[in-house]
Amino acid sequence: MGALEVILVVLGIVAFVVFGTIVSSKKSKKLRESGKTVARANNFHRYIYYFTTSVGDFSAISAAIDVNLLRTMKISVKLDIPGGRIVFQMRRRLFVAALQREGPRDEVYVYSFGFLNCKESVGGWLEGDDSANALLTAVERAFMHVDPYATVESAQAAFKERFF
Repeated sequence: MGALEVILVVLGIVAFVVFGTIVSSKKSKKLRESGKTVARANNFHRYIYYFTTSVGDFSAISAAIDVNLLRTMKISVKLDIPGGRIVFQMRRRLFVAALQREGPRDEVYVYSFGFLNCKESVGGWLEGDDSANALLTAVERAFMHVDPYATVESAQAAFKERFF
């Protein structure tokens, strides 16, 4: 392969990456502007979110989650109301997340949400990050819908580094 071919291949790769970044950025901006997602740190998927609420009825919380939005984001929802757990899975298993009832504590109820399994690209970027952001946003809004005084705290999750 000559020098000209190598230069053309490199320029083609750079153009592909730049084009992909622009398209992804526009998609993310459109989702934020429509209210389906909010601006988050790049590593938001590495945290566990603890929701504290006065609502102990897990079915009320699960019913408030916008399942139709999640379907458009290619996320399946598996309910286990008696077990107090909802499992969310992105198509092609880019991530699996769960919302789980932790139980009552001091006259309030605590629920945890976290990403159980994620595919990350080199650099720690979550593949399917727009869908994951939409999922977390939907869960946050569900809690605010059933209890406007609900609070959320986050804690760094134990996460194993993987490179693909």
